[in-house]
Amino acid sequence: MDIKEFISENKVFLKKLVYLGLVVLLLSFWVFYNIFRINIGFEVYPSWGYGILTALGFTAGLLTLIYFLVEYREVISEKTSKIIKR
Repeated sequence: MDIKEFISENKVFLKKLVYLGLVVLLLSFWVFYNIFRINIGFEVYPSWGYGILTALGFTAGLLTLIYFLVEYREVISEKTSKIIKR
């Protein structure tokens, strides 16, 4: 599947994923910045850097997980139904 085909087929899902990603990025930056600034006691400038890096990593991982769960939900539901039937 070409990337253009994928984008054209999943526009609505990708748009929702982008909005969700921005919200998660903002909230996770706020949390991680406060952790580095208040709990660990870093200065302001390193806290910004570490907060941005950890928020980007957390958001990328979470969005990847959401994408794969949505993309492979049929496979997951088939496997869980087989496990439940046992």
